Amino acid sequence: MMNARLFSDSLADLRAQIDACDDALIALLKKRMAIVADVAQLKKGQPHAFIRPARETQILRRLLAESGTLPPAFVMAVWRTLMMGALQYEDPFRVGYVGEEGLKLAIQLFGAITPYQGFSEYADLLQAYTTQTIDYMILPLTEATAWLTTLRDVSGSVLFHLPLMATCVEMMQALVWGEGVPESSGHDFSWYYLPKGTPPLPHAAMVVETTEGALWTSEETPEDTQGHFWGYTGLLA
Repeated sequence: MMNARLFSDSLADLRAQIDACDDALIALLKKRMAIVADVAQLKKGQPHAFIRPARETQILRRLLAESGTLPPAFVMAVWRTLMMGALQYEDPFRVGYVGEEGLKLAIQLFGAITPYQGFSEYADLLQAYTTQTIDYMILPLTEATAWLTTLRDVSGSVLFHLPLMATCVEMMQALVWGEGVPESSGHDFSWYYLPKGTPPLPHAAMVVETTEGALWTSEETPEDTQGHFWGYTGLLA
C-alpha cells in the first residue's frame, strides 16, 4: 500500500495536470467562440440556413471516429452543447415539446442551455410554431396522429431523427421540425408524407399512417415521390 505522503503528492500532481487541462480547454473554448463571433458577423445580411443538420452530423461522425475509448454518449453531450451554445450566441432560438419524454429528447439534441417551452397539446405546439413563439418542435412518432396531417401545411422540414444515439433504446423516437434547407450528409434517412391512396414508395418503409396519409422513410431518395419530401436525417454510423 502507498504511504500517506506519497499518495498525497501523487494525487496533488494528478490534480495539477487536470487543472492544466481545464485551463487549456477554457483557452480553446474562448478561441472557438471568437471564431463563432466572426462567423455570425460574416453571415449578417446574407441568406443562409441557420441550423445545418448535415454538417453537424458530419462533424459528429468524425469526432466519434477519433474519440478512442471516450464513451460516445459523453462525446455527443459535450459537442452538442458546444454546437448549440454557438448557435444560441449567433441568434437565440426556442424549442417546443409536449410531455416529459419530449423534453428529454429535446435536451439530448439542443443541450441544457437552450430555452424550452412545454405544451399540453400538439395543437398548441403547432400554433406556437406557426406564430413564431418557438422555432423548433419535437414531434414523437408515437403521437403522429396528433400532428401528421396538420404538418403538411406548416413551413419547415424534418431536421433530425431522435434519439441521435441508437443505443438510447429506452427513449421514444421523434422528429425535429423547423426551418432549414434539406441537405444530405452522405448517409441519411429520407422522409416523405404521402396522401392516402398514393402508391407505396420503392425501397421505403411506412412509419405511421393516419386516415389521410402516411409518413414514410427510406435510405434512398426516390426521384418521384408523388407526395411531399420532408427532409433528411443523418445517420451517425
